[in-house]
Amino acid sequence: LKKEILLGHQDIMEGKVTALSDVRKEFGLD
Repeated sequence: LKKEILLGHQDIMEGKVTALSDVRKEFGLD
């Protein structure tokens, strides 16, 4: 159960990072 929670948390963190990079691309802040 703990492993599943950690993996889910990791996916959320990775999702936030990709979302931030997408926003930067949209605003041309690369």
